[in-house]
Amino acid sequence: MPQLRAFPNRLLCVFLFGLMAGAATADDSNVDESCCVDQDIAVAFLQHATYSRGWPSGFPIKFDSPNLELIGSSSSLGGQQIAVAWKSELSYQEVHQFIVDELTKERWLKIPHNNHISAMYARGFIPHQPVMIGNSNQFCRDRDGQLTMQARSTSIGTVVTLSHYTNPSPRNCMATIAALSAQANLQSGLLKYLPALRLPESITTPQFPGSGSGGGSNDAHASVFLETDMPAENVLSSFEKQMNAQGWRMDADFQGTSTSGHTWRRDVDGLKLVCFVTAAASGNDKLRLRMHLEPL
Repeated sequence: MPQLRAFPNRLLCVFLFGLMAGAATADDSNVDESCCVDQDIAVAFLQHATYSRGWPSGFPIKFDSPNLELIGSSSSLGGQQIAVAWKSELSYQEVHQFIVDELTKERWLKIPHNNHISAMYARGFIPHQPVMIGNSNQFCRDRDGQLTMQARSTSIGTVVTLSHYTNPSPRNCMATIAALSAQANLQSGLLKYLPALRLPESITTPQFPGSGSGGGSNDAHASVFLETDMPAENVLSSFEKQMNAQGWRMDADFQGTSTSGHTWRRDVDGLKLVCFVTAAASGNDKLRLRMHLEPL
């Protein structure tokens, strides 16, 4: 077990101690209430109130690897959800793959539920600067319920968390996976045809609240708020090479008092698609980009 350090922010330390002490159960005998939560613990467990530095009883799988250092465990929802976290010096991709392989050996079935979420983040307007690296997967086993795995790169190295949710109801993992796959395919719809446009390098502070991408069977869309002094028409022009490389041809362009835009066309997989990419001023040095795709 790692040597626990005092968290540098005393106020946060006191807050976490009070939060956990108030929610601790009689079974949580491993909690050391005389010590503050260290930084490793704070990174992994701010979302759970009842924390233990030991291994939780009843957790359905355990790993034996010198590359994984146990941080601890936590519980929520009255003990129905238990999480275990490790840290590692390996990359998040390596840790992620190791755990996927181990779960597969133990006959856990991977739920392809995050395909739609991954597609959403791979389409639309993409910031040039790196974003937080991470990966998430869900697994199911009839007798045990579901596991959610999160592997992410943090300031203390790779942190991986497995959350186990127990439900006394009968389980049929194959039926669950089939239903979720059908739902994801329905939701993704035209989203896979939405362009992926990387923002200009000079735009380093994209404002993401209220932004993102999505779609259905009849359309797909994306939007993002930016802070930039680059004129709207210059931002739009920077996308032309990317659109052409992805098979789009410009059909029209327009420029109004506060909004500029391009209309693009593409024929693919038997579909005739049109995509509108617009830029609108939104206050001082603020710009909102939108794209909307639909079949003709």
